[in-house]
Amino acid sequence: MKKHERPSPYDTVVILFLLEHARWLLARLGIKAKVRGDRSNQLFGSDGRRRFCDLIFDVRLGTGKKALFHVEAQSRYFPGLIVRMLEYKTRILQKFGRVFLIQAVVFLRRPPQKILSRLAGLPTDFGYYPADLTDVSVHEYLQLGSRIATVMAVVSRIEECNFVAEVVVQNLCKIPDPEARGRYLNLAAMFAGLRPDKEQFLEAMDATLKKMRELTPEQEFDKALRYAYSGVYKKGKAEGIKEGKAELIAGMLALGVDPKTVAQAAGMSVEEVLELKKIHS
Repeated sequence: MKKHERPSPYDTVVILFLLEHARWLLARLGIKAKVRGDRSNQLFGSDGRRRFCDLIFDVRLGTGKKALFHVEAQSRYFPGLIVRMLEYKTRILQKFGRVFLIQAVVFLRRPPQKILSRLAGLPTDFGYYPADLTDVSVHEYLQLGSRIATVMAVVSRIEECNFVAEVVVQNLCKIPDPEARGRYLNLAAMFAGLRPDKEQFLEAMDATLKKMRELTPEQEFDKALRYAYSGVYKKGKAEGIKEGKAELIAGMLALGVDPKTVAQAAGMSVEEVLELKKIHS
């Protein structure tokens, strides 16, 4: 991602997901470590042509050793990714000095069976950990216990398409606030665009929403549907994404995430983020 580019809505959601669940990702990669802090607010570059990293965390390994954990989110794999990660490593070491660095890339679409994640022949071997988010079960996403994790379950390819859509919709419909419910349904429908069976998935969402009408007080559910249908779900309007994004930003601020980090993840200024905080407080 280049400095002058605003993150896509997909990037924003994934970055906010990782800010909340970095420890889960470390465990999934088989790394015993505790997350001690987030340094992502230090990654702004002064040169608009320079790239910056998505996320960097301070971690302490199971051995007690301090390290940095760098994570990049990618919608799909491309052959030059290994070179980009090496560039990121160079920049990180220049900024933070000689530190033990762990790097990972999370993929929103299933990567090829063979990907280049290691380079030999350098003064020291170089590589990153690949993490396929489509290879996580819906149950595992739901166990994380956050709304954003429920949205991320949309990309799961382990279970059958209709089952994933039904479970995601059923859980999002449990959100008490009807406006928030509609916004998260928007985000789930937006993430369906990452699936090869997008149309089938959206049809399954639609069918489940109609079933849920029978289980939810009509007035509240109609209000939720009005938000869902006015946004990405039926029309793909940018307003639906924007509203869902605002809800996520407000949630991360409420959890105490640094406003500068949230601003970077959302592609907004710190002032815009603080203004959203006032509106949602």
